[in-house]
Amino acid sequence: MYIHRVAIDANQANARGGLAAMTELERLHDACLIEIVCTSTIETDLRSEPQREKVSKYDRIHADGIYYLAGTPLADATPGPVLRKSRFLEIYKSVFGEFSQAAKLNSLRDALHLDQCWQNMVDYFVTDDKALYNCGDIDFTVCDAENCLERLREHFQKTEGTAQIGDLSRKLAESGPVILGSNSSGAFECCLGGDEDPLLRVEIGSGELSVYCTIRNDLGNTLIKILPGKEFEFSEGNANVHLLAGPSPLKLGTRQCKSFSITCDDRAVLAGRFVRPGRLLLFEALLRASNGADALVVHRSLFRLCGCSFALLPDGRRH
Repeated sequence: MYIHRVAIDANQANARGGLAAMTELERLHDACLIEIVCTSTIETDLRSEPQREKVSKYDRIHADGIYYLAGTPLADATPGPVLRKSRFLEIYKSVFGEFSQAAKLNSLRDALHLDQCWQNMVDYFVTDDKALYNCGDIDFTVCDAENCLERLREHFQKTEGTAQIGDLSRKLAESGPVILGSNSSGAFECCLGGDEDPLLRVEIGSGELSVYCTIRNDLGNTLIKILPGKEFEFSEGNANVHLLAGPSPLKLGTRQCKSFSITCDDRAVLAGRFVRPGRLLLFEALLRASNGADALVVHRSLFRLCGCSFALLPDGRRH
């Protein structure tokens, strides 16, 4: 089961519980069937203590740097691990037209919301600001809560045979501790013939989910290896590792984190995050063989093996 990531605008905080569709989205979140998040920019938009308290339970997604737009000590966006290069100016232009020094602060912050959604590969950005619905050249949906809820129910009905929260929760409870796109698994290892080191390996034990991998570029050159008991081994190229710190059983190699991304040429080649109540979701991967050919691909709900083996480890399980 794929776990959609739904970012919400401040106008959807639903502090008093009066937004019916948002209440239903919150029920899906509380059942761990979707993940509601907020961009770091939401801190500038919150106007009341009930709003702040309501959104405090949602994880934050961040930008690739720190942004100050209002001349105040409060940053308009804060840095964190991202999956893609910022397109802030392109997004601003798509929604509001040519950028100028006279740009309105609210419009700039709206563009920051959308840019962080882009950089972090959310599936939906929920807002009642209709001006944002026409943002072009993005691969996530900007819509109101009613539209988002309808689309999610249609997805669940099509892929799981039901849109009832109770039935979906039972299906999810039967899933393994690892999700590859939308595919459930236990501990596993993917290997390529002739390689000494695993292409991708997830170990489960002692309350930890540990990820190891070999990252290559499109020429087949090794960029980084993350192997058991060793520090990250960088080779040539421009691979970068981004970690979101925080208490979590997830580890990339020896480093504990709540989420991680490994990027190369301004795109994620491996990304995962810890999702409630205790699963690793690997939602982006482009792992290559020594000749540069694709060997394992994950993109949102898609999972595809292209020539590498897949084997469960002794303590793993698959459904």
